[in-house]
Amino acid sequence: MLGDDLTVHCMVFNAFLQTAGEQVKLINAYATSENYADLSFQAHGLKSSSKSVSALLLADICQQVETLATNGSVTAEHVSDLEQCFNEVVVQLTRYCEYYE
Repeated sequence: MLGDDLTVHCMVFNAFLQTAGEQVKLINAYATSENYADLSFQAHGLKSSSKSVSALLLADICQQVETLATNGSVTAEHVSDLEQCFNEVVVQLTRYCEYYE
């Protein structure tokens, strides 16, 4: 979708990292406060943006958290798995951009 322009890749990846980082913080806060409606909303948004940068495992975890939030059954382990996966995506996208910028 992004073509072969490495500069465009990095612009999109950096925008994702900035926005997604905030979403992960909100997901954690909403899970802690058991605000499942907002948790589901944030997980859904992060799922969509994760797919746009091909972070498919993160998108799958977000889908799981979104579904569990609908049922009010998200655990700290689910949120921890999401955060861990996000941190791995951060490392991968950051390395990519450092290499090609």
